[in-house]
Amino acid sequence: MIFSPKDGSIDLMFLKHYSCCSDKKYIEQLNDTIDYQFFCDIHLSFTCLTNFKIVSQIRCELIANLNINILEKDLFAHRKLYIDSKNQITVDVICYERELHYPIPQKLL
Repeated sequence: MIFSPKDGSIDLMFLKHYSCCSDKKYIEQLNDTIDYQFFCDIHLSFTCLTNFKIVSQIRCELIANLNINILEKDLFAHRKLYIDSKNQITVDVICYERELHYPIPQKLL
């Protein structure tokens, strides 16, 4: 286990979101950047991570153990002073078309 049992894998997921890149590119950055390693509490020294699928494996492991109801309550309790409309929910939904053919439908533009 490379990551600390404390919260190294959770830190890895936060940093993955921050870096905005693919799993493969993210592992390359993690190998090259000592700041990333420090944030994730790992010490690679002269070794390199070669399995970029480890990011996906950790993501699946975290999702399997995540209780979203408790997480939402904790996040709300922490941020409720900054929320104006406590009885409203805002959701960002992004939909992608699999195939686009000319002419493109007006609703997609």
